Amino acid sequence: MNKTALITGASSGIGKEYAIQLAAQGYDLVITARREDRLRELQQSLESQCGIEVRIVIADLSQSEGIQKIKEVIEVIPRLDMLVNNAGFGSGGRFASIENSVHVNMIAVHLTAAVVLAKAAALIMKRQQNGTIINVASVAGFIPLPGGTVYPATKAFLISFSQSLGHELKKHNIYVQALCPGMTSTEFHDTEEFGGFKKSWVPTILWSTCVSVVNASLKACNKKKVIVIPNWWNRVLILAFRVPLISFFLWKKVEAVKGSQDGKE
Repeated sequence: MNKTALITGASSGIGKEYAIQLAAQGYDLVITARREDRLRELQQSLESQCGIEVRIVIADLSQSEGIQKIKEVIEVIPRLDMLVNNAGFGSGGRFASIENSVHVNMIAVHLTAAVVLAKAAALIMKRQQNGTIINVASVAGFIPLPGGTVYPATKAFLISFSQSLGHELKKHNIYVQALCPGMTSTEFHDTEEFGGFKKSWVPTILWSTCVSVVNASLKACNKKKVIVIPNWWNRVLILAFRVPLISFFLWKKVEAVKGSQDGKE
């Protein structure tokens, strides 16, 4: 019997790469997202190439109905070896200028869904006395940034939540990871919420690939490392923001970039 992993936000980016790499390792998959056409395409590709079973579930995790739908899927899975809470989105612009619905939806996707699904998975994994829960957080969880106020706050929660949950579940042989990627080449910044953002504002060296990010995450599973920060430059960036003088100049740069973006809104 193959291992089984459930991945949220699997239609593109990091979530899709998790599906690709776990399928190559022989996992059967349950993949969820809002875009059915993307999931169908991925399902057909992975089943034909890897000889595994892929189930798709269409759900919007910004809505309570969508969260409940995935929770109920988890509850009836005979065995769940890995949960990847990957679904998420960002937004550009100042806090007061963004509609409250965007803030509320972000909290639902990043926090409510992650907590509800992690609990459902933990109950199954405790019965199995084995399992892995990966919460996709962000380097932003260590660096509160203007122009994305709620986003880094939710990611900081996921880091702390993963650490606490990991301690609690360790005795049941359940491993919990907080994956903290930096800027990653995905469709993340191509949404309307990021209107005015230009990828060229971020130096090329600071961009990671989905492949390297997921590689780092899955390799860290073998070492049971709780906080995983892929690629050395992201770790350097976090440290730099903790040095007062360097941090001062970095904040000035961030403010300049945000000022350019605000001027285009």
